[in-house]
Amino acid sequence: MSLPFNVGRQVVSEVELNKAYPNFVIGKRNSLKTLAIASNLWANKKYNVAGFPDFEITPNNEYGVFVFYGGFGFHDIPESTLHHVENRFLIGKENSRVTWARAVHRYAQKNKYDVGIPTFEIGSNGVRGAQICQSARNKWVDVSEAELARFEPNFKIGQDNDFDIWFRASNRWARHKRYSMGLPTFEIGENRVRGVTLLDKRPTSNAGDCAGLPWEFNSKSGYWVDCKGSKVSGYMFNIYDF
Repeated sequence: MSLPFNVGRQVVSEVELNKAYPNFVIGKRNSLKTLAIASNLWANKKYNVAGFPDFEITPNNEYGVFVFYGGFGFHDIPESTLHHVENRFLIGKENSRVTWARAVHRYAQKNKYDVGIPTFEIGSNGVRGAQICQSARNKWVDVSEAELARFEPNFKIGQDNDFDIWFRASNRWARHKRYSMGLPTFEIGENRVRGVTLLDKRPTSNAGDCAGLPWEFNSKSGYWVDCKGSKVSGYMFNIYDF
């Protein structure tokens, strides 16, 4: 059964993230794990919902955070369960973010959910936190590596990619297709395709001559533009490199 679901996105200051999670250091490039934890805690404290970063940063050092209004639930997953669905996930060890995320997504799929996102938090009793979602407004697609590389210049075709690069490429591609969010499954298919879960289809709302036409991402400037090449307000982000 589908659950009530909506994805919002907000731009959050460094000060707000630091208040939510003091380990987030203002004025410095924090680790992927620290940013993810800070974003989730910020969303939880402000709206009592889950949150996850989009790994983009504005020129004013503000961070994009997705806020999940319904549909997501928190799961504590035993490390042994994650190892069972992804044998590269090592129990009691530090795992790469990609391996960790792949294991969580496979756990979600095995349990008949659409998508799973790690919180990157580790419990004292050998469990890992995750946000799990099911909704009729989500769908899974295969996207070619060449397409993903159009939206993230650092995405490497035919090679392993870091978590944040893979995420940015998938999310930018999804938003270009007018979905609220795109989550990589961190699975690689034949013929150089990557799995992407598309969340919460957005309605067409652009006014004027560009109404109904998709945005394009200009990788040189780091901006989304409409059909006339004008910057799209609210989507002016530079790449955040970890």
